[in-house]
Amino acid sequence: MNPRGTTTTTTAGRRSASAGLERMQSHRDGARLMAKRDTSMPTLAEATAKPGAIRMRDKLFFFAQLSVMIQAGVPIAVALDGIARQCEREKLRDVLLDVLERVEGGQSFSNGLMHHKKVFPPAACHLVRAGETSGDLGGMLGRINDLLERDYDMKKKLKGALTYPLVMILMALGTVTALFTFILPRFRGLYAGKEDKLPGPTKALLATGDFMTAQWPWIVGGIVFVVLSSVAFLRTEKGKSFFDSLVLNMPVMGTVVRKFSLARSVRTMGALLASGVPVLQALELARDLSSNRRLSEAWEYVREKVAEGGRLQDGMVGQPWFPGTLVQMTSVGESGGILDSVLVKVGEFYDQEAEISVGEATAMIEPIMVTLVGGLVGFIAMSIMLPIFNMGKLNK
Repeated sequence: MNPRGTTTTTTAGRRSASAGLERMQSHRDGARLMAKRDTSMPTLAEATAKPGAIRMRDKLFFFAQLSVMIQAGVPIAVALDGIARQCEREKLRDVLLDVLERVEGGQSFSNGLMHHKKVFPPAACHLVRAGETSGDLGGMLGRINDLLERDYDMKKKLKGALTYPLVMILMALGTVTALFTFILPRFRGLYAGKEDKLPGPTKALLATGDFMTAQWPWIVGGIVFVVLSSVAFLRTEKGKSFFDSLVLNMPVMGTVVRKFSLARSVRTMGALLASGVPVLQALELARDLSSNRRLSEAWEYVREKVAEGGRLQDGMVGQPWFPGTLVQMTSVGESGGILDSVLVKVGEFYDQEAEISVGEATAMIEPIMVTLVGGLVGFIAMSIMLPIFNMGKLNK
């Protein structure tokens, strides 16, 4: 109503009404699409679907695509049907079709996801439920995609930092094996009858080669026994606890693993609290998200303290796995009533710290491994070639 007493419609009002009509029309079109969809003719993706495990990138694509479709006003059932029919992974397509069937049967989308806990993380399911409750499912799906993408990126960087030394060790073992198997026997004939005059490194190398040649069945059997015994031990609760403690106490990688696990738990817990998830349930999910049992036990201790009526800070104080910065920021967040936003910021901070630590670890590991492998191969080469340079003395 303007000052003249006549009714006018603002541009914003026309846009809002137009958007509402478009969303209503989209829902009607979606309902008709679901009623008329033809499942007898397979799509190109269905015809060329690939078997195999569900990869993290497949989940990221699913949440990103579903977020865009929901924000565009596409009904959840139509969106799930379209994504499932275009999915290139058989297992993921079957999972999405099962979720679609549950949604069409009257269940919520979050309940459908929770029936596949091995595919969709519990934290993602709870965030979806919070998005359904708040009416912002599309935005929440985008947040889930961001959280999973950060975890995926950090895992790739962590695996990259661990892969380099493993590859270097395997290359060193392959080089040493080739030297002992093919190179050393050809030089042995040159040194026949002159073993007493050989330098000390060459004598040690020949003795090692003789031992490995004579005892190789026992050596291979011992390696296999140690590997199988270690795998069996690490599958037990005591073995897992021992391994996790060993990893956390490693000079370089222990810091990387600790920061990565803290970033993942704290960031997700902040997102859950911001979405209205109760603090005890958020702590349970933070405990389950920890990739290390020692850190899981630490989060469980915090949860027990909170369940008894204490604060998060009370459970964190005195535990070696929680840095002082995290305890202090948690206290500030609890005192100011902004715990969720503080935890999100702290999680982002530890994300950056973990990335820096991965880069530093890689920078430290590379020269160390090059030095060790180069020294080993150089010693073997020197031991083989040294008598040749002194061949005149050997012939005397």
